[in-house]
Amino acid sequence: MRFANKLEFGEKTHEVSMTALRVVQRMKKDSIHSGRRPSGLCGAALLMAARLHEFNRSPADIIKIVKVHESTLRKRLIEFGDTPSSALTLEEFMTVDLEEEQDPPAFKAARKKDKERLQRLNIDTEIKELQAEIDKQLEEHRLGKTRKRKDVASIEKEDTDRFVRESNLNVIKNYVGNDVDDPDNDLQNHGANNINDQLITGLGPNFASMGLISTNDRENEMKDSVNTNFENDSGEIDVADFDDEELDSYIMSEKEAQFKHNLWNKVNAEYLIQQKEKEERRQKEKEEGKPEKKTTADY
Repeated sequence: MRFANKLEFGEKTHEVSMTALRVVQRMKKDSIHSGRRPSGLCGAALLMAARLHEFNRSPADIIKIVKVHESTLRKRLIEFGDTPSSALTLEEFMTVDLEEEQDPPAFKAARKKDKERLQRLNIDTEIKELQAEIDKQLEEHRLGKTRKRKDVASIEKEDTDRFVRESNLNVIKNYVGNDVDDPDNDLQNHGANNINDQLITGLGPNFASMGLISTNDRENEMKDSVNTNFENDSGEIDVADFDDEELDSYIMSEKEAQFKHNLWNKVNAEYLIQQKEKEERRQKEKEEGKPEKKTTADY
């Protein structure tokens, strides 16, 4: 009442003071008064009561009377604004007394902070789970790319080996089958089969690299040992012990000899061309009087 008289409300001083008193009572019921100075509560109540009765009083006018800081006054107003009573009209506020009491502002603030902290924890947990899922997906993607690279490398190696084998077979078939008329199909098929076996074997280990003797070599050695029995003491072969058919089997026919000669020329065609060119250069240099170059073969 003392503060209301100083604010010059005139005839409505009593009404304004009663409204301010009811606001203070409601603040006490909502636990806003706990730990607060009475001057701050009275200043906030007077400012709200003056506005409710259409008096234009500013916070600066109230501060001059109640002697509190402006921040304290505004804080009391904010705390009252968080209660359900702040939503009532003047008539409702003066006639209706809400039974529900509110928690102290400090308790509300602590509960709000706890809620925010819990939300942050939930967000952090979700972020960690999301990060773990991302790491898992990245690891699976990396392993998939590694397996894919290995599969591609294996397929490329198989394709390369098959291409080399087919290319070599085509070259040999061109040497043997296109220009040379083979009189003996068994001989040609036998040579092609041997070459095909060598190509399939590739760079893998063989009997020679392991220091072993193959079955064919062992049979050849046995044949050689048997053939030595037919030689006499003078180191000459006794022809009388062989019949005509056996002798014919060791002697090539003219067609076989011509086929072997043509095959050798084709296989060594590049070498023969080089030797021919070298001989022509040597003859030309000799005619021009140039000294003959010494090669490694001359030493």
